[in-house]
Amino acid sequence: MMREKTITLNNMHLMINRLINDDYMFLGQIETATGVVTLYSDDTKFHFKKDDFIQMNYDELLSVVFKDIIQDSHYDEAIQALCRETIISQLSIQDPYLVSFPVKTQEGVKSGYFQWKCTYLTADKAIILIASTDITEAVAQEYDLLTGLLNRSGFYRHARQLLDSNPQCPYQLIRIDLDNFKILNDTLGVEKGDTLLRDCGTFFRSLRDDRTLFAHLDSDHFVCLLPQNALSNEAFYNRIEGWFSSYPLTFQLSSHIGVYLIESRDIDISIMCDRALLALKSIKGSYTQRIAQYDKSLRDQIMEEQALSGEMVPALTQGQFEVYLQPQINYENGALIGAEALVRWNHPQRGLLPPSVFVPLFERNGFITALDKYVWEQCCRTLRRWLDDTNQYVPIAVSVNISRIDIYNPHLCDYLIALVDGYQLPHTMLKLEITESAYMQNPEHLMTVVQTLRDAGFLIEMDDFGSGYSSLNTLKDVPVDLLKLDLKFLSSGQNDARGGNILSSVIRMAHWLKIPVIAEGVETQDQADYLKSLGCLYMQGYYFDKPMPIDTFESLLVLRPIDRTNRYKITNLSGIAAFWDPSAQNTLLFNSFVGGAAILEYQNGNAEILRANDRFYQELHTTREAYLYKQQHLLEHFEPIHRTRYENMLKEAIKTGKEAECEVEHRPLSPDTSGQWTCNRSRLLSQNGDTAILYITVENITKRKQIEAQLEMSQEALRLSISKMGKYICYFDIATRTLIMPEHYAKKHGVPVVQKNIPYDSVSILAQDRLKYHAFYERILRGEEAGHVVFRAANTDGTYSWEQVDFATQFSEGGVPLQAIIVVQDISEQVAEVLRMQ
Repeated sequence: MMREKTITLNNMHLMINRLINDDYMFLGQIETATGVVTLYSDDTKFHFKKDDFIQMNYDELLSVVFKDIIQDSHYDEAIQALCRETIISQLSIQDPYLVSFPVKTQEGVKSGYFQWKCTYLTADKAIILIASTDITEAVAQEYDLLTGLLNRSGFYRHARQLLDSNPQCPYQLIRIDLDNFKILNDTLGVEKGDTLLRDCGTFFRSLRDDRTLFAHLDSDHFVCLLPQNALSNEAFYNRIEGWFSSYPLTFQLSSHIGVYLIESRDIDISIMCDRALLALKSIKGSYTQRIAQYDKSLRDQIMEEQALSGEMVPALTQGQFEVYLQPQINYENGALIGAEALVRWNHPQRGLLPPSVFVPLFERNGFITALDKYVWEQCCRTLRRWLDDTNQYVPIAVSVNISRIDIYNPHLCDYLIALVDGYQLPHTMLKLEITESAYMQNPEHLMTVVQTLRDAGFLIEMDDFGSGYSSLNTLKDVPVDLLKLDLKFLSSGQNDARGGNILSSVIRMAHWLKIPVIAEGVETQDQADYLKSLGCLYMQGYYFDKPMPIDTFESLLVLRPIDRTNRYKITNLSGIAAFWDPSAQNTLLFNSFVGGAAILEYQNGNAEILRANDRFYQELHTTREAYLYKQQHLLEHFEPIHRTRYENMLKEAIKTGKEAECEVEHRPLSPDTSGQWTCNRSRLLSQNGDTAILYITVENITKRKQIEAQLEMSQEALRLSISKMGKYICYFDIATRTLIMPEHYAKKHGVPVVQKNIPYDSVSILAQDRLKYHAFYERILRGEEAGHVVFRAANTDGTYSWEQVDFATQFSEGGVPLQAIIVVQDISEQVAEVLRMQ
């Protein structure tokens, strides 16, 4: 229903006075008491007009009008900012209330911006004036039209104003860098990249307040100015990562931040940004450090890196980078099995620089690609020389590093093939090492690259396995030919029980996957002997040889025996895929499975738990530490009957390849505890001769067993009581037509305790009563709830009995008849008495 016009002549004069000194266009007015708006629209451009005003509910009209005006990604935010409730709330703080949003523009115009102005029209605050103006040109100077945040120049000006207006508030400036944004653009497209930046802008705007500024400086760099006491750096980073983790994109998102604590406000804002950037650059590419804070030592480090960056290109041209080789040996026989190519910078002033000084820098600035190609070329040249001089050298494979940046080179495989083929080398002689951390960036892309390289005949080594990102998920998804273990597993030496347990498990599982293992970083004989005891014979480290120049290595190549990396267990991997099933993997490594699970090795009557999740120990009401002594000889901790039952389950799973199950009682873990009943299921993963690896699950059923025992006692008491009254309880399974009766009753009639195909195979029923007997069971099968019948049944002594049979049916929750409880009573005496009376 149309309301009367509410714009009076006086209101018109007030509006004109409010708008005459600026560029705002009249949009409408809200009556604060009712929320009714008076509005005139002309193709999304709003003008003051004397007649033809439309009157309706303001918030309803706003949602309709803004659909044609506001850019879709900002629609919800704009509706919230300009709804009646928000406007009234904001006007109580400041009048006028100003807010701006990007708007849909005409074809050919990339973007535009409108600002809305809300102010009370009358002194009694009964009417609010709403007006808008095009601020696209102004925004273009200080705002980034893609994200809606301040741009660089706008941030510099507004940040200076904010610092000057809050002299007592300590501030910090934070640079935020989105990781691998260029890769995202290349793989998913620029449109996806722009959408991400636009959504980042929306997210950062949700964090701002009157003491906080956010800006989009360029590409994937954002900056924030906020009070030091607002959020800790960790809390600020966690909010960003939390948003990333929920962002609907298959590409893995992450960030690094650099922090500059503002001490002197006299410093130019641009310099503050540069210092935060220096902090950010110091951790760029790091997976262990995500937050860095600027200090003077960091500045010195950056200056040092800048100096090296200025010298790196001439150094490569002048041959200052030298390839060193570190031997890899078989500890069992001392034979060489390969070498890893490492690089040293022979600096004319600073001497021999190790890779830790310059490789991280080159990975950040991209020069690592040129250096890698140089190393690959030198190694191919050396391998060709060895092949040409077989009278002196026995050719041996050399491993070279493939950096994370190389992985994203679309021409990597073609380049390596052309390089190796140019030197006429077998592709297997140049082994390619890829660090496991590279998998974390973009696993799908890495898997594609690795598979392409393997298809081309190259051998792939996974380097630094165990350096902090290891999971069997990596081995499941990324096909590799050799695993290089980082001895951080043994950071405390061979007596580190936890590290040793992990190391043992990884070596064992790698062997089951037919993956040879090389342990690198071996520095002592104790470490070497310990690794040998775990089945790891291939090693590399200072205990044997340091990295050495190529000519020094060649002398070893002449003197030492040569071996190959082929010492892994010969296994039948049938069924191993079950172990890599995501649910099983998460159970084992991340404790996310709903029940207890473990990997068990069975050999010649001994069962050992290799790995188990937390829930496994919870199901047994114990702890990992308390159970440690038991899991190495699991079967010894069962009573004989239960040991046999458990071992038979394992043997059945091994023999059939199918899931097997058993229920067993465990011996008490301590004198003050009782035994535990568990339901166990096992499935074969892999078999090697008389050794088998099985996946087992465990469920504690102690309470169920206790209830069953109590129920059995109750049922036995019930049966005893009923039998004293001359009655018998029988059970009829409807689905299988199977009747189960008490043993005494079955003997009386000369029939089995369990009878199938009821009622058709019941031989004890007299012929003249069989139709009645059949009709009785048909009622049960039709789903009747209760009923009874009287019939005659033959006895083993040649007589027959009159029997009264009553039934009651049990149903499922869905109403399906499941079982009938049948009570049988011998009424022969009562029938005889009646007959005598007749």
